[in-house]
Amino acid sequence: MKRTFRVVLVLCLLVTCTLALAPAAGALPHRNLALAADETAAPTPVPVSGVWSWHGGEGAATEPAGDYVYIYGYELGDWTGAFQGASYEPYTGWIRSSDGYVWAIITIRFKGTCNGVPGKATMQLTVEEPQSGPNAGKIFGQWAVISGKGALKRLRGAGTWEWTHDEGDHGFADYEGMVWMQ
Repeated sequence: MKRTFRVVLVLCLLVTCTLALAPAAGALPHRNLALAADETAAPTPVPVSGVWSWHGGEGAATEPAGDYVYIYGYELGDWTGAFQGASYEPYTGWIRSSDGYVWAIITIRFKGTCNGVPGKATMQLTVEEPQSGPNAGKIFGQWAVISGKGALKRLRGAGTWEWTHDEGDHGFADYEGMVWMQ
């Protein structure tokens, strides 16, 4: 009987502590990135912009397969602006031999902050570099946040980027878009 009484007492204390601490859990810093008032509210997109640069790494290409040469490798990235931090960036893509058109997809493994909120995020970024037409000579693409960890685990977003210049072995691009917590 004493044992049963102790078990019931401990369970009651655990339930009471859980109920008492539950409101405090919602008060964690950076919980909502100031994007939504609470989890029940619809996400509120927030504009982001800044500079993404890349350098170093290694790359390789296959022998031509028909009209295409396949490329793969990785680079290292640095982010300023709304995203502040560094990234590891494996990529794969192709170059069409007939016209030099380049297309690639980069998986950005970002570690840093987004609008001051620390954590990690995984982004997918496309690369296009046409050699003819109205966008000839431009390097540009789209990006999307597909997952996060830490305080950024609910971060999602999307936008565009465009190459601006090179300095030595560093490439630089402006990015812009919207992010939100889902």
